Amino acid sequence: MIRSISNSIILKSLFLAPIPLFFILFFAYIYINKKYASIVLALWNNLHFFLIAFIIIWLIYCVLVVPIAYATSTFLNKHKLLYLWIILVGASLITPLTLVVLQLIFTHNLSLNDWENFFFSDDFIFMGACAVFTAFCYWCFLKILAKKISSL
Repeated sequence: MIRSISNSIILKSLFLAPIPLFFILFFAYIYINKKYASIVLALWNNLHFFLIAFIIIWLIYCVLVVPIAYATSTFLNKHKLLYLWIILVGASLITPLTLVVLQLIFTHNLSLNDWENFFFSDDFIFMGACAVFTAFCYWCFLKILAKKISSL
């Protein structure tokens, strides 16, 4: 039987979930751009850019994803249905909605003629993979923090 998880653990897990993805993207970006002589110089030159990008993306994540994910997670937790596969399916379903909202914010229009290309574009596949990885990290943080609290 699955134990109920407190709402504070759910919130902490949601806020911590995108951090591993940012570290992976940061080091992948540095690895791909090998034009710098040393890794220390590359870290220093890219640190400001990535901190600003991290803050902007994390704020968008907090505004668009966290309220929906928190409401869904508390509902699923109440019914003891907060499983990994449900979290991954939810992330896969929320990704197109998030991309539509971001498209409306940045381009101020919604191109309905390209829906068949929307789901097969590189942006959608990349964002979907990031969303699934973030959902997996959310589940891992849920398990780690719940185990930490139960062991105290």
